[in-house]
Amino acid sequence: MAFGPGKYDDLCKLVREQSGGKLVIVAVLDGERGSGFSVQMRAPEHATEETYDMLMVQARVMREVADDLQMRARRMRQRQRGN
Repeated sequence: MAFGPGKYDDLCKLVREQSGGKLVIVAVLDGERGSGFSVQMRAPEHATEETYDMLMVQARVMREVADDLQMRARRMRQRQRGN
């Protein structure tokens, strides 16, 4: 089940089906179709309470990753500028 259309839904579906994962997140920067992401989880009839809990955990992890990426980008920019 897709949460919404994304440039990489087909790749996300492939990863979900091949991995058997309950939840799959694919993020691509500067790919052949540009930058984008796709999030998919098992169809609701296969989802469990654990699946929804996992989705909440993944949202937190994505926020932490985003914060870390911003911090690293700032540090790289400061080093490049010599600050």
